[in-house]
Amino acid sequence: MPVRCYYAVVERGADGFGVVFPDLPGCTSAGDTVEEALRNAAEALAAHLELLWESGDPLPAPSAPGSPLPDWLDDGLEIVACRTVCVPVAESRGPRRRDRGRGDGQREDGPARGPLRDRS
Repeated sequence: MPVRCYYAVVERGADGFGVVFPDLPGCTSAGDTVEEALRNAAEALAAHLELLWESGDPLPAPSAPGSPLPDWLDDGLEIVACRTVCVPVAESRGPRRRDRGRGDGQREDGPARGPLRDRS
């Protein structure tokens, strides 16, 4: 299964550590330790990509590590680590057609695809 990787920024917070993905505004994670925050980041990344795909939005192209941080990312962050987080994605990631009101949960071009990751 193909893998999609995005650069993650780990910041120190008041109660632990937070993770943001500069390429994916709104995709965040947290944990008591850096390691826990990064483990949670992989789950958050997989869920975020799945929601983008299900809504018919394209998956953003990942920036290279070391790329300048976007303007929306607060300059006052206490960055403690930067890592690449990778998650598996479905083989076919082309644009998905939305259900056009058939009422049966099926897309016009066939049944809905499964999740991005194994949820077992």
